[in-house]
Amino acid sequence: MDAETAALLFGLGRAQDATLRNEEAWTSLSRALDYYVEAADVPGAVAVAEYPLQPVSGRVQLTQLATRALALVPADSHEAGRLLSTYGLTLYQETGDSEGAQAAFSRSVTIAQHEGDLNLEMRTLAAAADVNWYHLRFQEVLEKGGRAIELASCVDDTPAEVRARCHDICISRMLPTAS
Repeated sequence: MDAETAALLFGLGRAQDATLRNEEAWTSLSRALDYYVEAADVPGAVAVAEYPLQPVSGRVQLTQLATRALALVPADSHEAGRLLSTYGLTLYQETGDSEGAQAAFSRSVTIAQHEGDLNLEMRTLAAAADVNWYHLRFQEVLEKGGRAIELASCVDDTPAEVRARCHDICISRMLPTAS
């Protein structure tokens, strides 16, 4: 395989994802990542590992992609922060590991703040609030989601903002004095 083939596989994986061919998309992305890891092409590996393919509960696929890409980057780098955000969410979605996910989110937020990347901080906090929501940790949802909502005025990330606002609204309706 060469760089051109890997790029084609990455494009094919995205097209397969768009047509809901998830298993085929994962295979294409995994093959592209194989090349990028072997070639030590960090930007290529990070791009593949960050691609928002829908995870399948009980099947560790996307978590595996992020883990492999994380092995290529310095632990406190901006790339690591982006990958840790993805890793935390997919780890929870695929395995239910809430504590591992929150540890990854915490590291990602620390890196985002160090790098001044408000978009990464918002996206990570919204994902962390989402995981807390499923464990009925409403105070953490309000804290992390509230910070993500604050950041929404500074960045343009509608999916992260919607995720954070949705939980905030639900909690305020359940517990009118919560927010």
